[in-house]
Amino acid sequence: MPLTPADRLELHELYARYCHAIDRNDAETVLALFAPGGGFHRTRDSAVFGPTASFTGDDGLRRYYTSRPIDRPANQHWVANLWFDDGGPTVIGHAAFQIIQHAGGRGEIVVFGDYIDELVPTGAGWRFLNRHVELAF
Repeated sequence: MPLTPADRLELHELYARYCHAIDRNDAETVLALFAPGGGFHRTRDSAVFGPTASFTGDDGLRRYYTSRPIDRPANQHWVANLWFDDGGPTVIGHAAFQIIQHAGGRGEIVVFGDYIDELVPTGAGWRFLNRHVELAF
């Protein structure tokens, strides 16, 4: 599925919208960025996020994104080094990420890793079908 320049721009904006929405605890916007029946998969235990987890389908995604504590320290998701493999039936997005947590008047990187995403075009634009989070620590 060859990507056009417009597709690539829209995909970059998809990643940016996800980061801004998750940092604002805006579960409804995050959920709207997933294709129907999508999934979120974290492949490693984390002191920050807990044990390995997989949430699939609309109900599973809603359960995950609405269960995040509202009173947690402020986070900022940073995504870089995006590239897209468009040689198959779906597009696979690759991105490095880090999460900076702000507490006590300073920020520190609390986790980093890679997103490996299955991306699909929908009537509402490009969406995540499956988001795989590979934590480096």
